[in-house]
Amino acid sequence: MRSLIATNILLLIFSQIAYGESLPFMQAVEKMVNRDPRISSHRVQIDAQKTTVLSKKLNFLPTLNLSGYVAKDLSTDSESKVLSGDVGLNLFRFGYHYYDLKSEQKTLKAYQAKKNALTLTIEQEAATKLIRTIHQKTQIAILHKIIDMKKQSVDVAKARYKRGLIPKSEVTKALVDFDNAYSNLHDAQRALSTLMAAVEILLGHQNFVSDWPMLKFISSDAPNRILKKDLEISKRPDFQNFKYKIDGADYQARRNRSLMLPSFDLSIDRSMAETSSSKTWDTTATIGITIPLFNGLSNYARYKSSNSNTQQLRYALKRSVQTTEANFKASQEVFKTSVADVQKRQETLELSRELYETNFNKFKQGRISLNELNWDQDRLFRSESLWAKAIQSAHLNLVDLCQNLAIPLTNCLEI
Repeated sequence: MRSLIATNILLLIFSQIAYGESLPFMQAVEKMVNRDPRISSHRVQIDAQKTTVLSKKLNFLPTLNLSGYVAKDLSTDSESKVLSGDVGLNLFRFGYHYYDLKSEQKTLKAYQAKKNALTLTIEQEAATKLIRTIHQKTQIAILHKIIDMKKQSVDVAKARYKRGLIPKSEVTKALVDFDNAYSNLHDAQRALSTLMAAVEILLGHQNFVSDWPMLKFISSDAPNRILKKDLEISKRPDFQNFKYKIDGADYQARRNRSLMLPSFDLSIDRSMAETSSSKTWDTTATIGITIPLFNGLSNYARYKSSNSNTQQLRYALKRSVQTTEANFKASQEVFKTSVADVQKRQETLELSRELYETNFNKFKQGRISLNELNWDQDRLFRSESLWAKAIQSAHLNLVDLCQNLAIPLTNCLEI
């Protein structure tokens, strides 16, 4: 046991040296969000889409080509040189390049909105992991208190047994309860190790402040303010992602419709041909029209497919709005209930502590039995545990409400 305690102390010292002071809750959440590889993946996707948008903008500029060759007649040993350059310009394609550009621009905005939505989701995941870990640490602290109470019961029972006031079986009961309390502590510590390992994967270490980060917020008038906050669904990044995808699909449908219409192009070619006896220059300007008569309905199929995609996205957006509004109302009600439960659990905990103190004094005086004291200890343990669970629920429900409002947690706590 001593070696285990020494090992834990050394690990704690090493952690402090390696990572410095414990990170406050919000800084830990921010670091976990920034370390998440999903964010980096979306940044790569956004950078690639920016390049695609640039290429679509350049489609409005003329195309430039330069070519040349040297030919030699082996029978006459004569040599000729040809150099040519051409400029091509699309005159009119019924908005094909414009719609193509707008579609890719909307896709870029959709990617950016999706990244913002993902950031909020990862923030919720990170905060949830930390809150559950803090709750487990709180539960372990409660179990330590219970162990101290059980130890006091053993000491009193032994003292009373020595004076011949109680039988030895009462001491045995106290020792069994004491051992059982230690077993519960070890189970809780194993569960904490699992939670801390998950935190270390996301945070890079396990060193963060383990106090309840939003208890002051929950215990103030702030919950009333946040409960009055209206859902601004148009500002939600997931809603914006849908809207941009719909706009992009609509522009894509218009672009594909342009493929079924004629196109007008201008081409200017300038060439030079040089032989041993002459050198000539030629300039040719061409205006062409291309009319798609029949290509197996492939262009029409593209148009119908993209138009269908637009309609499906609109239906999906409508369903998403309904779900979001329902989730928001539910999160408001759940958070309101959990805040009230914290106050109720606090009052019950104070009563349980008073009852235990009173009855422990009675136990020392021999006025109640060990079994009666155990009932008080169990009552206090349940009250402590329910109080911690209520605080955890209030924290998790607050994070969920902020997520439904689509407001970063730091900003949400400033409402």
